[in-house]
Amino acid sequence: MRVYIRHPSDISIRLQVVPTNTLNTEQLSNFSQTGLCCSNSTALEKETIVDICIPDISPPFETRACVVWCHKTDDGYKIGLNLLNTEESYRLRMVEQICYIERYKISAARNGRLLSSDEAAQEWIHRYSERFPSWPSSA
Repeated sequence: MRVYIRHPSDISIRLQVVPTNTLNTEQLSNFSQTGLCCSNSTALEKETIVDICIPDISPPFETRACVVWCHKTDDGYKIGLNLLNTEESYRLRMVEQICYIERYKISAARNGRLLSSDEAAQEWIHRYSERFPSWPSSA
């Protein structure tokens, strides 16, 4: 059972296994408060430490995580990762919001509306921020 809310995303993520420095570029599947799940072409053993980089934002989100589970899928593996520095959770949440805003901007462009990043952010916040899932209470 999941303890934290997870949210879908489809942005690129790079995993670098520590200390072997094997770099994998994969797709991010979803976020949670202190971790995330991503697709991977190869299995990673539980308790493997990885450096994470989400390069599609500026500045890139970088942190370290530990593999907590790995499940075989039809096209590879789903890897569950917990952030080692829980203070990075807030930054991960901001990355998530940026991803939703970028999706909104792309959707608007498909409908013939070209928005700047600031315009897209303002519209997204006005339309969707109240429905954006809140964090679980720490109390």
